[in-house]
Amino acid sequence: MNILIVGCGKTGSRLAKDLVERGYDVSVVDKSREKLEKNLGADFEGITVAGEPFDIDVLSSAGANDMHVAVILTPDDNVNVMVAQTLQNEFNIDKIFTRILNPAREAVFRKFGLYTVCATRYESDHLLGLITSIESDIPSVATAGALFEFHIRKTGKRDYGKAPSSLVHHPNEVFVAVKKSNGTILPVNFAGLTIEEGDHIISTTVKTE
Repeated sequence: MNILIVGCGKTGSRLAKDLVERGYDVSVVDKSREKLEKNLGADFEGITVAGEPFDIDVLSSAGANDMHVAVILTPDDNVNVMVAQTLQNEFNIDKIFTRILNPAREAVFRKFGLYTVCATRYESDHLLGLITSIESDIPSVATAGALFEFHIRKTGKRDYGKAPSSLVHHPNEVFVAVKKSNGTILPVNFAGLTIEEGDHIISTTVKTE
């Protein structure tokens, strides 16, 4: 099976090396030649191509015409969807797995027939489990390709009675949970959850590689 990986960050490079070890034919595209060389190493047995990941000539050089599967892992949602559409329309690849960081865009990506992996949603759910399993606060947690910094803030009168999803948040901030006044921690998607006096919001800000 021939596999194309677009984006040679920590996740993409690790996936590429693991797939090669299992006998797959792998091509990796990244706009940075330095990143390809640094993250994959001189002994990488797959094909590497440096250039803009949505450029048809660059993708052709990586063998996109003969790919069975593509995995798109750049840190930019807009680039990811552009690359996915190019691979669909120009190279007829129908098995495309696409990373997205903004959960609000997940539905849009799926309208294009893409298999989506929402790193923010997946990692936030995992990190929620970490938060709720210990007593102390976690200032930050590093995962493959991203750094999650945690924040706990008080709610105010303007928040009372509202669902967590309707509260104002900063760019790249994701609400993970609500700590109730009695100490109970509930995920933000808990059915019927509304903000009450004494509640705190637990959130993360995501810094990608």
